[in-house]
Amino acid sequence: MRVANVTKNLLLVKSGRGQIARSRWARLCGLIGRAFLAPGAGLWLPGTKSVHTFGMRFAIDVVFVDADNKITHLIPRIPPFRVSPYVTRAVGALELPSETLRATDTQLDDTLEFNFAPARGGRK
Repeated sequence: MRVANVTKNLLLVKSGRGQIARSRWARLCGLIGRAFLAPGAGLWLPGTKSVHTFGMRFAIDVVFVDADNKITHLIPRIPPFRVSPYVTRAVGALELPSETLRATDTQLDDTLEFNFAPARGGRK
């Protein structure tokens, strides 16, 4: 999976570095158990209107998008053991390494483009 901020013409998640939490269990567990989230990586949580960081060991940035892939809510540097607000208009949330939003100047109303095609040589 690859995610670009088309408003800023910047990559948020590099091709082959993104994952999709397809099942309810995968969305519940998210990044729990990982030691870190590498730069250029990300986790897409489809159908998610709120996230939690219980059991995590590091802060993350979270982006909520609407049905048009416009950013409706941002949470920079949400620390472990927190719960985000419930974002009514969200159709999903993208979890990113902490400081990604600042480094890319990603803001409310920016539009994201998701490419869910597997990376070359990657699994389908």
